[in-house]
Amino acid sequence: MKVQTLSFPNIDSLNDYIKKEQGNLRHFNCCLAFSGPDFDAGSALNSLSELNIDTIGCTTAGEIVDDNIFENSMSLMLLNLPENSFHAAYYATDKSDLNEIGQQIAELAKEKFDRSSILVYIGGLGTDGESLVGGIKSKSPANIEIFGGMGADNFRMQSVEVFFKDKAHPSGIAVLILDADKVKTSGKTFSGWNELGIEHQITKSEGNNLYEIDGKPALQMFKRYFSDILFERTSEDLFQFAGIYPLKINNDNGTHTLRSILMMNEKTQALILAGGVEEGAKFKFCPTPNLSVVDTTIDQFAEFAKDKDPDAVILNSCAGRHLAFGPMFEEEIERIYALWQKPSIGLMSYGEIGNSESGKECEFHNVSCAAVTLTFDN
Repeated sequence: MKVQTLSFPNIDSLNDYIKKEQGNLRHFNCCLAFSGPDFDAGSALNSLSELNIDTIGCTTAGEIVDDNIFENSMSLMLLNLPENSFHAAYYATDKSDLNEIGQQIAELAKEKFDRSSILVYIGGLGTDGESLVGGIKSKSPANIEIFGGMGADNFRMQSVEVFFKDKAHPSGIAVLILDADKVKTSGKTFSGWNELGIEHQITKSEGNNLYEIDGKPALQMFKRYFSDILFERTSEDLFQFAGIYPLKINNDNGTHTLRSILMMNEKTQALILAGGVEEGAKFKFCPTPNLSVVDTTIDQFAEFAKDKDPDAVILNSCAGRHLAFGPMFEEEIERIYALWQKPSIGLMSYGEIGNSESGKECEFHNVSCAAVTLTFDN
């Protein structure tokens, strides 16, 4: 067996399964793991490590296995990858430059394989995924494929853990580098989100902190559009926000980038985004989507799925999509799975990494659904 997907509601059920099936599980050498913030991930990772299975992953705002959605479970994709076809690594991010870490990941990938693709999962709060992806791309070949995203914690904004081998870390970057000659990857990212109103300009920003829009406080401008939304106070100045009204930013090459709003700072009037933005960029706000967004996304994935027969599929869908879509989100996941009907795993995240809609290069996305297929021979 090349791939097996599993879901466990609690640590006892996972450990019981491992005890019963440990002989069969020793055939696997790699694992992707996603869990809710209340799951005892550390114990699970230790059990997998004892079987000599290299594991990476993160906490989530919901887990996906095949065409099913779970909450506060642990979802696993066990892989029997070709010999010497992958390398797992972990990078601490405390007081570190994310762009520099990205460059280090790229250099490691070149050292390990002649051609590579990269899966990367990000822990911690307020981490600028755009900077990390930019660092990887700056030291990589133009056609490098990067997939993964930011972990989540059910919108608590307290602790986003990243998993590496036998430990769950409160922050950091977990990486799986794949030999592209032995494990073929292909991916696409779609959002389907439509914008509204007039175009605005970012007049003051720093990384993923947006301070001014059209020369006025960013939070003030946002409330002009969405004055009836509810916030959850997390400290004296900070409010948590679900990210369901993203910014659709115009890029110079004619494409668009979406940026979710994760938190708001009442004192500075800043919007804290899931990814970095540049001063001078122009954008429009996006409203709550309707069913047509799901139909559009499925049509695009159906085109991507043509002539592909993968061994496994990995989904990374924004947690904001789940909140905004409601029951439509379950339909989207079911219809994506139906395109391949192959072992699938996924997470609901605070940010997505994958090929752009044009398919020309990998980017950091928000409120999008990113898919990557894995095809390999043993």
